[in-house]
Amino acid sequence: MSTHSLWLAFSLLFFLKSLQQTLFFLYLLQLKEYRPDRLLEHLKRTQKTPLNAWLHLTLLAPLSLKKLPRPTPKALLLLLLSLPFLLPHFPLPLFPLPPFPFLLPISLFFSPLPPLFALALIFPLNLLVKKTIYHLASQKIKNHPRLTVIGITGSFGKSTCKHFLTQLLSSQHPTLTTPKNINTPTGISLFILKNLKSQHLFFPVELSAYQRGEIRELCRIVHPSIGILTGLGNQHLALFGSQENIIKTKAELIQFLPSNGLALINADHSIAADLKKFIHSRAYFYSTQKPLQLSLKTTKKLSHRTFFTFSLPDNTSVDLETNLTIPHHLTHLVPALYLARLFKVPWDKIKETLLQMKIPESALQSQKHSSGATFFLDLKNSTPEGVLAALDELGRQKTRHKIAVLPCLIELGSQAPEIHRKIGKSLAKNSTLSIISSPDYFTFIRQEAKNISLTQLSHPAAIISTLKPYLNHSSTFLFEGKLPFQPLKDL
Repeated sequence: MSTHSLWLAFSLLFFLKSLQQTLFFLYLLQLKEYRPDRLLEHLKRTQKTPLNAWLHLTLLAPLSLKKLPRPTPKALLLLLLSLPFLLPHFPLPLFPLPPFPFLLPISLFFSPLPPLFALALIFPLNLLVKKTIYHLASQKIKNHPRLTVIGITGSFGKSTCKHFLTQLLSSQHPTLTTPKNINTPTGISLFILKNLKSQHLFFPVELSAYQRGEIRELCRIVHPSIGILTGLGNQHLALFGSQENIIKTKAELIQFLPSNGLALINADHSIAADLKKFIHSRAYFYSTQKPLQLSLKTTKKLSHRTFFTFSLPDNTSVDLETNLTIPHHLTHLVPALYLARLFKVPWDKIKETLLQMKIPESALQSQKHSSGATFFLDLKNSTPEGVLAALDELGRQKTRHKIAVLPCLIELGSQAPEIHRKIGKSLAKNSTLSIISSPDYFTFIRQEAKNISLTQLSHPAAIISTLKPYLNHSSTFLFEGKLPFQPLKDL
């Protein structure tokens, strides 16, 4: 083989390696919503040192078909703009030989720079398009003749509350709601422009944020007159910087409401005293644990049904029943029930709906496995409150083996060690076997999870192999968070 042919083969290898690194970096950018703050938090948490992080993005970038970006217009545009920096590695007539061969290995080490440059290059156009979409959606909401917008925010429970509210309202009124986890300004705006019709009377919308000011921006688009704050926790603390910033960000919804608006605030998890100063409209705190004006008290629980007393602010109460049996689901039912009554959904329709409530895919739910084992599935981005509530539910089961499989939690900042110690205590109390699928904070979990079988396994095959002997009617499994395998499919 000639020297020229060897060089062409060598160049091809460098091109393919550069392309693989670029695709992996685009995958990470897309996964973190093209937000540098989320990407940096991920690298800091998983790679520990700046050198490890940079090597992870470049020479040691994992080779996997699962770690490729989805072919969205934005990802394809960024790849296209990055290609000129990769083409000199490829044997084309225009570039038969790179003029400086020693630049090839150097370029591999700096492969994240072209996508970052491309991202900066399209930023002005991207911003202009976004602002135009936001304005059009905002005008469509403002010009709607009879629409009531119900904004829902919080550290957890947003999707569940929205799902319950939509079912109850739609039993009587034309209701539109955002599907799944569409909760960002662009996603919500595009959904409004495509789906909002003149016949819709109610629009429950989930509002999400990672930084101060982002809830306010969403409110300027959707103009809510009712706000539900489902609870405050430590989710995304690393991005917010402090618990105080989380409170102030979620309170932006309450502050935005008109003076004749209505705020409904979860008193079981929210820091009520810190929120009162933001309230300038009518407001009720609700609870399933305290006898407030707006509350729900469980009176009897069966395996397939819960009986409860629902108390309203006018000092009336009513006895109801529902097919919901998981306690923290009932918390998110309270504001939905109150708004259904406020907007004159008849009690007979409410009672009928309560007996056939559907749980969103993202919420904790129970399924029977073909082996006879019970599976509790909560396969979404986990929050500390959600994990602890799910573990409590696992602990209530009357089976011989109680098995928890979960990852360490992310974006918790300085609170991560303490939160994972709490998870360790809960595992010790509520499970007999626990598998942690990521290594990040396993040490802190281990410190408190005593007297149980606890192990850290990251490879799907190893986890599945460990779980299979327990697949029988005497076992209950909790699968929590984003796991490296699919429980229903792989077990």
